[in-house]
Amino acid sequence: AHACMAIAYAMLPVLGRFDPREAFSLASAAGRRAIELDEASSEAHAALSITETFSDFNLAEALFEADRALVLNSDSAIAQYAAAQTLAACGRLDEAVEHARDGCEIDPQMAPINYLYGVLLYYQGRWDEAAAQLERTLEIYPRFLMARAMFGVVLARSGRFAEAMITVNQVL
Repeated sequence: AHACMAIAYAMLPVLGRFDPREAFSLASAAGRRAIELDEASSEAHAALSITETFSDFNLAEALFEADRALVLNSDSAIAQYAAAQTLAACGRLDEAVEHARDGCEIDPQMAPINYLYGVLLYYQGRWDEAAAQLERTLEIYPRFLMARAMFGVVLARSGRFAEAMITVNQVL
């Protein structure tokens, strides 16, 4: 239960309007409690990796926790997400893309991993693939404003200016 709470708190700022400082503090506390109760909780380690990357930018600890989460359960989409976002923060984009893709294959309905995969494809200059991935993300979760905004950026970068304006206006 604590691991699930840690993941929920860690994802709140990604999915919507929630104070990141409060969410990551709650995620970290719940994740640490989950590990006290069960060191083998892949989800708890993944949540700690996410919070270390986003809140404290402690990338060494975030990489350790992501690796631990994957060792415990490589078939976990949240562990793949944690690895992808931490590796991306470290500048290891190719590895991050692999983990994000794997996470999407594990759980095609998980909006945050689909969003992250789209963003990483964008940073690789794969704009058409990024647009398609972000569109899939919005099919899963239409109210995901960050995904819609990024979709607008990708469309503009792809030269699809009319569609980009419509998308950006939807965000506004």
